[in-house]
Amino acid sequence: MRASPAKAPVPGDWPADGLERVRACPVCGETGRHVLYEGLTDRVFFSAPGVWTLVACEGCESAYLDPRPTPEALPLAYQNYFTHEAPTLPAGTETLAWARRLKRTLANGYRNRRFGAHFHPASPLGVGVAWIPGQRVKLEGALRYLPRVIPGGVVLDVGCGNGDFLNRARAIDWTVVGCEPDPEARAAARALGLDVRAGGIEGLMGEAGCFDVITLNHVIEHVPDPRHTLECVFALLKPGGRLYLETPNIQSDGHRRFGRSWRGLEPPRHLVLMNWAALERLLGESGFGLIEHHASANVYPNLAASSRAIEFGEDSREAQPRAGDYWRSYGLGVKLLWDDRASEFVTLVAHKPMTES
Repeated sequence: MRASPAKAPVPGDWPADGLERVRACPVCGETGRHVLYEGLTDRVFFSAPGVWTLVACEGCESAYLDPRPTPEALPLAYQNYFTHEAPTLPAGTETLAWARRLKRTLANGYRNRRFGAHFHPASPLGVGVAWIPGQRVKLEGALRYLPRVIPGGVVLDVGCGNGDFLNRARAIDWTVVGCEPDPEARAAARALGLDVRAGGIEGLMGEAGCFDVITLNHVIEHVPDPRHTLECVFALLKPGGRLYLETPNIQSDGHRRFGRSWRGLEPPRHLVLMNWAALERLLGESGFGLIEHHASANVYPNLAASSRAIEFGEDSREAQPRAGDYWRSYGLGVKLLWDDRASEFVTLVAHKPMTES
C-alpha cells in the first residue's frame, strides 16, 4: 500500500488585498464553471504563500485560478523562480570526449543546414541527425522552430527570463530583443549583453509591426489576460510574421494520471491553463491564420517524476524518473503520432497573414 502523501508546507497566507476575483473564463468569456481542485499550494518551489482554487470552464474547458493574485502582488509567487539562474553556456569541443565531440559536430552540421547558422566544428553528415528518433525535435525545439535566418530579422522573446533562448538565437545571427518583468532574471540576461526591456509585452507597443518572430515559451499561462497578450503579439508582428508558443496542456495524459499533483498546475504562478482547441480558437479570434502543430521534447518521464514527488510532498526539482515512466512515454509517443491532443504541452507556430482581412 502506498504511503499517504505528505502535506506540503504552506508559508503563510496570501495578502488579502493582493487577491482579485475572476468572474468569467479569461480564454473564452464563459461564466459557467465548476471547481476542479481546492486547497492547492505551491508544491514546486515551496515559496509562494496562499491556498488556491482551480476552476474549469464549462465552455472551452480551460482551467483558471479564482481568486488569483493581483498584478501588484504577483511577484510574491516568484521569489525562488528558476529563471533567476544564469544561463549555462556550452563548453568548447576541445574539452569533450571523442563521442560527445562527434555528437556536437553532427548536431552543428544539422543546425547549420536547417537554420543557416555557422557553428564549428560541423559536418555535412549532420543532416542525417533528422532521422534519429527524437533528435530533430530536440535540436529544432531548442531554437523554437525558427525559420532560416532572415537578413535583418528580429526575434522578440516575451518573458525571456535569463536570456538563454535569446543567446542561442543570437548565435545563429538573429537580432534579438527580450522583455522580462522580473528584475533578477532581467539582470542575468543583460549580463550577456542582450537587449532586454523591463516589464511585459505592453511596453513594446510603440514598435508595432517590427518583429519577424515572437516567442512565448511557457509564458501565456502566467498572464491574467491571454487574449490581450495575443492581440499585442499580433500587432507587434510584421505581416507574414510568426508566433511560437508553448504552454502546459490541461488535457494532457500527465494531468489525467496525476490530477491535483500534476507538475503543470503550479499554483499560483500558472493563472490559466489551456488545451489545444481552446488555444487555437483564441489564436484565430486574435487574427492569426495558419497554425502548425509541433512536437516538444519528450518531457513525460521527468514530468511524471516531478508529479510523483509533488504527490508525496517531496522536492520535485530533485525527482528522478523510473523505468516505468520511460516505458509509458514510449506508448504515449506512439499515440501522439495520430492524436497530439494528449501531449503534455501545446506547442505550435501561428502565422500572421501577409494581408489583414
